[in-house]
Amino acid sequence: RSGRESSVTVTVRIVNGTSSSKIFNRLIRHESMEGISGTFTYSGIRQPWNSNVPNPNVEPGQGTVIPSKGSCDFTVTITNKDSSNYTNRMLFEFEFVTDTAELTKQASLAVLEEYDDLINNREGKEGVYAGLQGKMLWGGGEGVEGYISNSPDYSDEQKKAVNDAFGDVMYLEHDGQIYNITVLLKQQSVCTWNDPPSWYGTKTEERAIYFTADPLDRAAARVAVFVCVFYDDNGEWIPVGQQYMSAEDEQKYWILEGTASVCGKNGETDGTGNFQTGDWESTQEYFGVPAGATLQELMDRCNPN
Repeated sequence: RSGRESSVTVTVRIVNGTSSSKIFNRLIRHESMEGISGTFTYSGIRQPWNSNVPNPNVEPGQGTVIPSKGSCDFTVTITNKDSSNYTNRMLFEFEFVTDTAELTKQASLAVLEEYDDLINNREGKEGVYAGLQGKMLWGGGEGVEGYISNSPDYSDEQKKAVNDAFGDVMYLEHDGQIYNITVLLKQQSVCTWNDPPSWYGTKTEERAIYFTADPLDRAAARVAVFVCVFYDDNGEWIPVGQQYMSAEDEQKYWILEGTASVCGKNGETDGTGNFQTGDWESTQEYFGVPAGATLQELMDRCNPN
């Protein structure tokens, strides 16, 4: 199509015939395809402001969720980049990823039961958490933080230690596919109401577990990451927020559903294999605090005293 800024728009209806919600991730450009002679060219397409390759504009955009058996109409706009004449032969494919919030929810109870046993040294788990502490990475400064994970960016020794500690709950089968559960165990001070008086000069560390069924393979993408925080109550580690639960509540723990951005082990925004706990935010209202809250904001509302 010739003419500066001239464009063509098509509407594509995508139907989700699977048993899980799917999330639109991106359009994939094909340079060639088996069974089709020749190659595809894209030289005449305008490059979007937030991309380094010429791609059409898609609305609604990345992150759009299509529920199981649902559908969504996408508009795809291809714009000419200048007034020159181009002949392009193009092939784009919609890429969707599984909504891992659903999978993370399926895995949550089993993961938290194991973690509860670990940090409370219950029968069969005596000393296991202490072994994990010995392999943790430690940050500096006030409120020193220790953390360890079985994510791909950690050492083989660390990953094995975490996987051995949790056992079979690190794997989830869904629709005939096996999903790995990634956990990050973190000792951090997030409950100000649990700290000693300011004159004491130190802070009390809580124990948080972040976990997800997402493969963490999309740099900078926000993915489902759930978290549960435990505090020391006279020698027993108790989940923060338990006091808000009724006796009839089927939920065993206060599981905070949220999202965090994918990153490298050291927080590299262009990396994968890990998630950034520092930018975690909730996706639901908890304790009267609207969705979009930080973990610190939620913990500030959970004073059990």
